[in-house]
Amino acid sequence: MSRKQAWIAAATFPIWFVPVWLGFCYVMGAPFAGIATASGSILLAIVLISARTDLESRRIPNWATYTGVVWAFAINAYQTWFGTEFTQQVLGAIGIGNSLIGFAALFFGLLVVFSFSGGGAGDVKLTGAIGSYLGLQHGFEAILLAFVSCALFVLVSQVFKFLGRKPVTEPQTEEGLIEGKAPDTLMKAKVALGPYFAIGAIAVLLRESGLINFSIIGP
Repeated sequence: MSRKQAWIAAATFPIWFVPVWLGFCYVMGAPFAGIATASGSILLAIVLISARTDLESRRIPNWATYTGVVWAFAINAYQTWFGTEFTQQVLGAIGIGNSLIGFAALFFGLLVVFSFSGGGAGDVKLTGAIGSYLGLQHGFEAILLAFVSCALFVLVSQVFKFLGRKPVTEPQTEEGLIEGKAPDTLMKAKVALGPYFAIGAIAVLLRESGLINFSIIGP
């Protein structure tokens, strides 16, 4: 698929996916909340696609995040200016103000964090997209869950890697230290963050759907 085709597919994807997803949720008896809304379904697609591309190529495509943010702003703008209580439930809208604040706070906040840690631009754009759908508070919870799950994975993997090493029986010479590779550390471990952002966002959506229950920074 060419880049142009990818952009067109991403931009038009919600037009057919949202009705199909909401119809499926309705047949399954799920109430319009969290993951069973237009916003929830689009965000679900964004984070799953981003997780897959990040695992495969360590890249999160702009056509997934940019088009997702545009759809978030469009949905919330419609709800703010023309929507009703029913459309709010079906759309899962948080209002254009909350959407803009969530996007800006998470985008620029993670931009500062990743400027020091060496994270990718795709990760920053994905966090902005998450904030545009979930708002500041719930978006922050999703990102916090992502970092916690990532830290746990890295810690466990480092422990298993350490336990799998052969014990050092002879001291290393100065030459060996210079020529040898530096030991792996938790801070230097390179992991694809896309799957963990997906975990955080999906967890919040499932909570809003009433399927799981947890609280991090309030109701």
